[in-house]
Amino acid sequence: MIANLVVIAFVVLMAYYWYTQGLFSAFLHLVAVVVAGALAFAFWEPAAYFLLGTGRTASHFAWGVSLVGLFFIMLSIIRLSLDRLVPGNVQFPNLLNLVAGAVCGLASGILTAGIMVIGLGFLPMQADLAGYQPYAVGPVGNIERTDDRLWLQVDDMAAGFFTRLSTGTFAPFGSETTLASHRPELAAQAAIFRLSYDQNASLVAAPDGVAVERLFEHNLPSEDLADDLVDALGPDAGQNGRKLVVVETSLDREGAVGTYDADGTARIPPTQVQLITLERDGGRTRLHRHNPVAFAKNDVASGTRRLHPFATDRVVAYTSDAQATFAWTFVPPAHEEPQFLLFRQLRIPLADQALVGDADRLVAALGRPVEPVVEDEDADDDDDQARSAPVGERDGTPAGNAATEIQQTNALPNAVSKNHIRNLQTQGNNILSGRASVDRHTGRLSDNTRVDGIHHPSHVRMVRLQVEVDQARSLLGASRAAAASLGGVTLEDHRDRRHEPIGYVWLKANGEQEIAVDLTNPIRSARQLPLSNMRSDDELYLYFTVSPGLTITRYWVGPETSQEVNFEVQ
Repeated sequence: MIANLVVIAFVVLMAYYWYTQGLFSAFLHLVAVVVAGALAFAFWEPAAYFLLGTGRTASHFAWGVSLVGLFFIMLSIIRLSLDRLVPGNVQFPNLLNLVAGAVCGLASGILTAGIMVIGLGFLPMQADLAGYQPYAVGPVGNIERTDDRLWLQVDDMAAGFFTRLSTGTFAPFGSETTLASHRPELAAQAAIFRLSYDQNASLVAAPDGVAVERLFEHNLPSEDLADDLVDALGPDAGQNGRKLVVVETSLDREGAVGTYDADGTARIPPTQVQLITLERDGGRTRLHRHNPVAFAKNDVASGTRRLHPFATDRVVAYTSDAQATFAWTFVPPAHEEPQFLLFRQLRIPLADQALVGDADRLVAALGRPVEPVVEDEDADDDDDQARSAPVGERDGTPAGNAATEIQQTNALPNAVSKNHIRNLQTQGNNILSGRASVDRHTGRLSDNTRVDGIHHPSHVRMVRLQVEVDQARSLLGASRAAAASLGGVTLEDHRDRRHEPIGYVWLKANGEQEIAVDLTNPIRSARQLPLSNMRSDDELYLYFTVSPGLTITRYWVGPETSQEVNFEVQ
């Protein structure tokens, strides 16, 4: 195993180097490592939260970079300070110098390597770290310990050392906030962080993007819960000495970089949500970690709350809505007290959260059980049937753009070549994001170079709306059209929800196409469309992501201009 060889080689080199430097220098370096490590863990969470709010690229590396970066910055400062404050040396007997120097070097090497393994574990990489994977996803999405261990368990040693230090010598004054109470099982969390069903899915969440709305508790077994609901919660729900804990969280895509993936979907496997509980045993307290057994959310088509059990290792909670609510369901022992929810390493306190104990409200929050819903593959080549329907006459103020046809398809008007597109990110034969003008392609396109559609997540469908240029015929009409175009361009479904376009294609008469796609930032104003630059023989296509089962009833431009639509998304 590569990880074992690297760790042992590093620790041996550190021990040998400080063996040659002597006891005093080795001891000073050990002190520097201990202090730097303690300071790094103390400022780790605030630094990570800061990076999570700076941008998409930085946010994905926030937890790992902040820990490792803080440690080496602190270590460099402390080492330079010690070298200036203590320029001389202290002489010890030669044997003591060599042996004790090697021991101090060994200790500092173990702590340094341990912090490195923990820090690297919090980076968005594969589940195994150079062949080291102490945890894996179990058969129902639970986290299971594997037989994989480091020969020299530096991560466990470092985590245990600094955790104990936070409750002892380096405990904060006048506060119970410690590494032990806020980051339990630190080495395990570093390995669990990378467990995901999709290597392209986000592993982080922005602090402003997740919030706890309600906390439910209910003792089990209970006559208030229907049999099918208890069965859906797993075998522990029917046992004595257990309780049901439901944590209802809200997700917000606006300004929450990293919470949603690049295609505008938040995908959350059960490995990324953990309930941390406190057990009081006499004068001792212990923290425990629990995985969710199910999640509940509103069904898009019916609007009713449905409970989705984590019955297999491929069930994922997902949403493409800008705001969404999930109720995470846990079945811990009844004597354990919920302390906080660990959502992709975001620590959301629960101890001061008002408890909801009403059984009727709990049942409403859970909803009715459904069969597991699995999203495990991309749907760019799914069964979109390119069904089409006409759009009705326009009601209200002429707004400069009228829809003529609606279709269920993600296809581009004309296929293009990957060799001729710039500033467009592709996934397979589909465009993922970007904005660019693409020249007309002549000749045959191979499967490897052909780009003929716009990407969409597998749980939604792409709806394409064709729009024509419709200039107002008078000065007053032009003014009204300009005012209307300041509003949003949306599709309304039968549940009175609005859907904004995630992109457009402007097909010009000469065959050139202007393509703009961003699933995370939909088009909110008609001013963002190229209507004023279009000629009468140009065509404009708007693309919307819509959940199956919804019926599109109206197309809106601004608050007063609309067209009737009757189109069921399948």
